Amino acid sequence: MTDVSVIIVNYNTAHLVTDAIHSVVSCTQGVSYEVIVVDNNSKEDAATVIHSQFPYVNVLALNENLGFGKANNAGARVAEGRNLLFLNPDTLLRNNAIKILNDYLDSHTDVGACGGNLFNADGEPAHSFKRVFPSLISETDAALKGIPFKIRYGNNTDFNHTGKPLEVAYVCGADLMVKRELFESCGGFDKDIFMYYEDSLLCHTISKNKKKIVSLPAAEITHLEGKSFILNEKREEMIFNGREVFFSKVYSNAYHKTANTFNKVMLLIATALYKAIGKKELASKFKYRYTLYTKTK
Repeated sequence: MTDVSVIIVNYNTAHLVTDAIHSVVSCTQGVSYEVIVVDNNSKEDAATVIHSQFPYVNVLALNENLGFGKANNAGARVAEGRNLLFLNPDTLLRNNAIKILNDYLDSHTDVGACGGNLFNADGEPAHSFKRVFPSLISETDAALKGIPFKIRYGNNTDFNHTGKPLEVAYVCGADLMVKRELFESCGGFDKDIFMYYEDSLLCHTISKNKKKIVSLPAAEITHLEGKSFILNEKREEMIFNGREVFFSKVYSNAYHKTANTFNKVMLLIATALYKAIGKKELASKFKYRYTLYTKTK
């Protein structure tokens, strides 16, 4: 059996996918693997672009854009690997990360999933995991600019500076490796989430199955994800909808409503503050987020 199936979801980013595959090929040694690219009905001819450089890669073309989680599920169904690595198209391996992650999963029966340290395009530490699942606690921490978690966890809040394996709540879906049998028994990524929060919900399900989630700093990956202060309504809606699914499936209705009320208050305050100091882009972003909460029942 193949050790690892590397699954990459593509949506009009074939140029990024080929770079990601090249990094996999150039960095990976000592482990057998296959690469599966799931194309979410892109406008571009992804198969031609990818096969021109990597003819052996399995390109699975979907008839519609299913979103991140369901597209990964489709890739997992045709995968042959004992372990599944869900890798974002905008990632580049910096070292033999696949073998590091695979060997750790194989040698630790109490671990269900793991991921490496992520770096941004400038080589600086980037969001790689979270110590706490999405919750009223984590959202309170965010409203307080992350100060409570920095006091509690130091500089290991979302990036592993310890140099050792670290048990976390969930690993960023940009480089999440899961034991295949466990992934299947957990039902894969939640089908009700189009994009965002599917990684945290899967890890929550894995944790409920008494398996640990671990950050491995020895595995290093660059994540080219860009950040912008400009309002992107579609992205904001996907994030909000993913959060709503997570909270509705993990917490009680009362807890969910309390968290939503808290967020509405914090968003109103943030909108007013950013408007007062002249940061119109941020003010409009937080105001739009507030309108999303007002539409919920």
